[in-house]
Amino acid sequence: MVGNVWEWTTVQKGLAKGGAWSFSPEEAKVFNELYVPPSTAANYLGFRVVREL
Repeated sequence: MVGNVWEWTTVQKGLAKGGAWSFSPEEAKVFNELYVPPSTAANYLGFRVVREL
């Protein structure tokens, strides 16, 4: 779901991937990375809840 919000990852502290609605369309790609301090709160950052079935 690229382009909604940058999504925090568990790979590396401070790493978000995917792009967000408020960034340019060129940045809305699954392989794009954004490094921000883990304490950052913004309307362009989020996370995805996952559960195994």
